[in-house]
Amino acid sequence: HLAEAGARDIVFDIDFSSASNPEDDALFADAIERAGNVSLAMFQQPASAEQNAGEVFNQPIDELLKAAWPVVVMVPMETDSRIWRNLYGYEINGNSEISAAALLGEHTGKASGSFGLDYSISLDGLDRVSLVDVLKGTAAPGLFLDKKVIVGASAQELRDLFPVPVYDVLPGSVIQALGVETLLQN
Repeated sequence: HLAEAGARDIVFDIDFSSASNPEDDALFADAIERAGNVSLAMFQQPASAEQNAGEVFNQPIDELLKAAWPVVVMVPMETDSRIWRNLYGYEINGNSEISAAALLGEHTGKASGSFGLDYSISLDGLDRVSLVDVLKGTAAPGLFLDKKVIVGASAQELRDLFPVPVYDVLPGSVIQALGVETLLQN
């Protein structure tokens, strides 16, 4: 639906590391392939809540990765427990992978290192649309034309809410959007 509405780039900041059922996974993979401009989230996280349990990398299931580009959605937490920076990219499984913010922010350098987030950018200018409105086609006509779209889901249970300066707490997808705007506005 987003591609049909003219979205230039689509990033899902959603964990697709587990299979659903074969029919739905195939339908989603086909939709991603038809769109041709979709990236899916990959990230590193603790293997369990136990200390020293190690880290695991979550990446989309192979069927989806065949149709989409993987992008890193991790953000580094500082010693004050807030997010001040975003990543240009990160090495995962021996490959340097670009971040969602760097991809959408048109970063042309290396996919490593980090950049400071510009918290003076107002988030009021970001359009937020319910996925239901996208699927039903009730979003404003032309809203997605030539736009970069981040699809995100957020809840405390998803561990996707982060403490930040200025705004107190933001979902990961909004932090990615702030990173995009930081890079685009230089």
